[in-house]
Amino acid sequence: DPLNDKAFADPELLKKWGACGGTTRIEPARVERGWMLDPTQTKIEMDIMLDELKDRIRVMYHSWGCKPIMEGNTCKGVIFESKEGRKAVLAKVVIDATGDADLCRLSGAPTSSAIDDECRCSSTALVYRIGGYSATKYSQWRATHGEEARAMGQKIRDIHGFMSGLMSGATDTVGWVNNWQPKRDCSKIADQTATEMGTRLKLRQVLDCYRTMCPEVFEDAFIYDIAPQLGTRGSHRIVGEVVIGSNDWAFPKEYDDTIAWHCTVDTLNDNAPIEIPYRAILPQKVDNLLAPGRHISADAVAIDNVNLIPQCVGTGQAAGVAAAVAVETGTSVRDVDIRRVQDILAG
Repeated sequence: DPLNDKAFADPELLKKWGACGGTTRIEPARVERGWMLDPTQTKIEMDIMLDELKDRIRVMYHSWGCKPIMEGNTCKGVIFESKEGRKAVLAKVVIDATGDADLCRLSGAPTSSAIDDECRCSSTALVYRIGGYSATKYSQWRATHGEEARAMGQKIRDIHGFMSGLMSGATDTVGWVNNWQPKRDCSKIADQTATEMGTRLKLRQVLDCYRTMCPEVFEDAFIYDIAPQLGTRGSHRIVGEVVIGSNDWAFPKEYDDTIAWHCTVDTLNDNAPIEIPYRAILPQKVDNLLAPGRHISADAVAIDNVNLIPQCVGTGQAAGVAAAVAVETGTSVRDVDIRRVQDILAG
C-alpha cells in the first residue's frame, strides 16, 4: 500500500533507498513517495507516446522558440529558429515550457527577477554517470568507513569547487553524480559555459580520486556518460494569478482549481503533499498562454519545492489538458472549464 506509512518505514527499504537520498530527513525516517526514472528508457517511452498520436501531433525537434507572436495582450503563436531558418507557428493556445519563462518575458507578462543567490534554484549542474562499480558495496563501505568517506567527499568537492554527490541509479553498476554549482544563472551564456566546461575539465581528476581513495569499490570504475547539456534549477519565473508561498506548507491551502497534488522535499510539513492551483501556471495580463514547469508562479522560498521533476510533470500534463479543453470548447485558457480539466486529470 503506497499510502501506508509503516510500509515506507520498513528497515530494508530505508537501507536500500537511504544511500541515494530517497528517505525523509525528518524523524521517523520514511522512504519518500517519489520515483526514479531511467533517462534512456524515458526518452524512448516519450517518443512512443508522441508516435501513437502522429496523426494529430506534429513534432519538430531542433526548433528553438525565440519570440511570441502578440496581438495586443493575446499570444497568437511563436517565432522559432532552426536549421531551416526563421519560421512561425500559429496556435490557439501557446504553452511556455522553456523553464525560464522565455516566451512569457517577451510577451509582456510580469515575471520575477532571477532567483535569490541563497536558494537551491540559484545553482546549475552538469550531471554525469559512473559505471563499473557496485552501488550496494559503496553504500556498505560508507557505513563502515565514515571518516574515509567524508574525506573522499571533501577531496572531490575541492577538485570540483562545488558540492556533488554520487547517487544510486536504476541498476547497481551505474550511478549518477548530481552537483550544485552556486550563484550561476542558467539564462546567462557565461554561466552556462562555465557550468559545462568547468565540470568536464575536472572529471578525470574526480574519477582518479574515487579509484585512489576507495579502490575496493571503484578500482574498475569509469565515466559512463555525461549529460548532453547543463541541468538548470531556476532563473526567471512567472507571476501568476496565484503566487505559491512558503506558508502554504505550514498552513496548507485548498484550491477550487487544483491541478496537481505533490509532495515536496525537506519542508516542515513532513513531506505531506500540497495543492498546486491552475492559476499558478496562468500568467497575468496575457491571454492564450500557459506556463507550467520549473518557472511556475511561486515566491523565492517556495519555488525550491515546486519546480522539481514530479511537479513539472504534473503541471505540464495539466497545461496540455487545459489547452485541449479550451480549444475543444472554444474558450480561452483563462475561462476554461476547470472542472472538466480536473475530471480528465483525475481519470
